[in-house]
Amino acid sequence: MAADDVAILHAELDGKGLQSNGPLMEAPWGSFFSINDPDGNHLLIVKEPKDS
Repeated sequence: MAADDVAILHAELDGKGLQSNGPLMEAPWGSFFSINDPDGNHLLIVKEPKDS
């Protein structure tokens, strides 16, 4: 899944009690974090760098 601003989304979800599987991470290919849905599926939330 993609988001315009993963830092804001990460904070909003945390504020609503949905815990991510770890902190917001930075990589050469973008910023990301992951969550599990109610069925246990692992979802990766990503924002690609501006220059991609």
